[in-house]
Amino acid sequence: LQYLLSYTYVFAACGHALVGCFQEKRLSQRRLLISLAMFPIAPAIAGILQFIYPELPVACIVLAGATMILYQNWLDELISVDPLTRLNNRKQLVYHFDQWQRREDSSPLYLLLIDANKFKQINDTFGHAEGDAALVKIADALRMACHGLPHRANIARYGGDEFVVLARAERSEEIDKLTNCIHECLEKLNLGSPYSLTVSVGVAKAAKGLKLENLIKEADAKLYQEKRR
Repeated sequence: LQYLLSYTYVFAACGHALVGCFQEKRLSQRRLLISLAMFPIAPAIAGILQFIYPELPVACIVLAGATMILYQNWLDELISVDPLTRLNNRKQLVYHFDQWQRREDSSPLYLLLIDANKFKQINDTFGHAEGDAALVKIADALRMACHGLPHRANIARYGGDEFVVLARAERSEEIDKLTNCIHECLEKLNLGSPYSLTVSVGVAKAAKGLKLENLIKEADAKLYQEKRR
């Protein structure tokens, strides 16, 4: 009975986390939910082994190891993830850019600077809680747009209502397609919203030896050209 109750709870929790991974409204928590879903598997296998071979004290050891891994993942999120949008923070953005600079055979890198249009009006009209929801919506649109890219993109909240995407691509046309996809994904997420949330995007191509600050300045200039249009 003890094993039955324990494993019922373990697999119920695992199943609940797995279901959450595929829910669009919990897109921002997917990484954490995957960790939670995978967490019970190793202790469950170890528990079965110990049930068959009681002289092997593997369950406690494996449980302690799995707990430590989960704790490290959680700690990593605390220091590298923006708490509102669940995107990477500026520290992680700098880290990924430096990693690309060190690679000699890496694909060309593009920086997309994304800024919400008329964001102050949303805050003033609908309140700051709705403003936070708008930022989460933009973050979800960026995740959806970058999901099918051949190379994994780094998406970060740069500050306020500004976001940055570092995406690798062989041709600039791929980045144009990504930019259009961002607008399309945001348009889908706008359905049923009391306001139309849009963004402007500025794009700059990185070069080896170029500082991240200078790359962002270049993208920022193009961003405000887009806003004026």
